[in-house]
Amino acid sequence: MATLAADDCAKFQQAQAFANWRVTVDDVETSTVNQSIDITFGAGQHIGLEQVVETKNPAYPAIAALQQGNTITLSGRFTHGNGECSYRLTTVGITVSKVG
Repeated sequence: MATLAADDCAKFQQAQAFANWRVTVDDVETSTVNQSIDITFGAGQHIGLEQVVETKNPAYPAIAALQQGNTITLSGRFTHGNGECSYRLTTVGITVSKVG
C-alpha cells in the first residue's frame, strides 16, 4: 500500500465520518489475550483504515466473521487522536459502526 499524501491526511482530519464505503479486508489478527481484533481495510490505492475491535463493540460479531480478501460495505467515523497520519503513514484510524 502506498503512503498517504499530506493533503489526504488533512482531508481525513476535517471529516468526522464515512458511510457505505466499499472496502477489502487486508489483514485480520485476533489477540490471544483478550480476543480483540486488529483489522485493516483497504479503501483505495492509497488508503488503509484500521481499528482494534474490542469484544464489547456491537460490530464485533460481524468483524469476527471476516477473513482476509473479503469485500464489504463499511460505515464508521474517523478517530483523530494522536494524529493518525503522522504516526502511521499508510493507515487512518477508524471506529466501525456498521458492516454490510
